[in-house]
Amino acid sequence: MFNLMVPDRDYGKHMEQQPRNIVCPSEMSVEQINTRLTLIQRSERFGDGNVAAEIENGTLLKMLLRLDDLLNKSVKN
Repeated sequence: MFNLMVPDRDYGKHMEQQPRNIVCPSEMSVEQINTRLTLIQRSERFGDGNVAAEIENGTLLKMLLRLDDLLNKSVKN
């Protein structure tokens, strides 16, 4: 099982590997969501308001809903 409590230490490399056409969080995998959450959290260090921007534009909520859906599916299987 994938451990979401561990930040993606190679998030920079993984962001480069992610397909550019994945714009919609509803298409992201658990690993991609973890990478993006790590990026969002770390980007706050260099620019105040990055987390707030992700909340305001709805991306964070969409990723969390997708994550909930993926985790519920894995529990049912």
